[in-house]
Order: sequence, then structure tokens, then C-alpha cells
Amino acid sequence: MEKINREIAEIKTQRYGKNFAMAIAIHIYKMCEADEAYRARVDLEEKSLKDCMQYIYTVIKNEAPKGADAAAATDEEVYQLVDTYYKSSKEELKIDHSIKADAQAPPEKKVEEETTYAKVDAPPKVEVKKQKSMLTKKSEVKHRDPAVDNQVSLFDLMG
Repeated sequence: MEKINREIAEIKTQRYGKNFAMAIAIHIYKMCEADEAYRARVDLEEKSLKDCMQYIYTVIKNEAPKGADAAAATDEEVYQLVDTYYKSSKEELKIDHSIKADAQAPPEKKVEEETTYAKVDAPPKVEVKKQKSMLTKKSEVKHRDPAVDNQVSLFDLMG
């Protein structure tokens, strides 16, 4: 397991592939906890996390349709490839080191030109006419004559 820890530390310093390597490493840890024989295969000097990742890239690229611009695999497919890599001998595996993973973020582009914005005039001012409030002052309240309305107000009953 110390070997995997060293390899992970080395990959963490690289710009790309860190998350992919960590996902693979977590799977390897789980498999090593469950199987001593698997742990022994992981500790072999001929096996490395970097070569494991390259093996995965090779298989996925070779399984892609001819002329395809991109290739992908599910988590389960990747974990099966990891297991195949660590359970097989180096002679059984065909790793193409010329294949580069394109699952990388494009390099950040520096913006040399300053972004300019079109000048927009402020919207025209709208004149708001002040309307008389629907609420009236206490002095403006007209007293109604209940006899005329034939309707008694609760306020009239109160005094």
C-alpha cells in the first residue's frame, strides 16, 4: 500500500488526471482490504498506477468506434479494467503509451484584449402623478345617517 501512496503523491503534482487516479486508488484500497492476493499483485514493482491508467486509456480507445473523436466508459467498466490490469502479467497486457488522455481541461486562455461594452442611455424618466389617496383623514369622514341607508353600522352601535 505504501507503493500506491507514493504513486498517488506523484500523480497529485501533475496538472491532469488527479481525480481519475484518486478514484482508481480508492477502488484498489477496497480490493486490497478484501483480498490479500490482490494486495500482493498491487505491490509488484512491475505494476504501477500510471501504467494502470495508461492500460485503461488504451482499452477504451481501442473499443471506440473507428474514427470516433471521443471514447468513454462507465465506472464499473473502469474498475473491471483496473482489476484486469493488476491480475494479469505485463506480457498479457498490451499498453499503448502513445495514447494520451484527452479527458483534460483545456488550458486557460489569457484574455489580452479588454472587453468593451456598448454604452446604453439611461431609460427615460417617467413622471408619476400624485393621486389622491383612497385613505381619508379622520376629519374628512362623512357621518352617515342610518335612517337614510337603512343599514346600521357597527360603529354607529358603539356610540
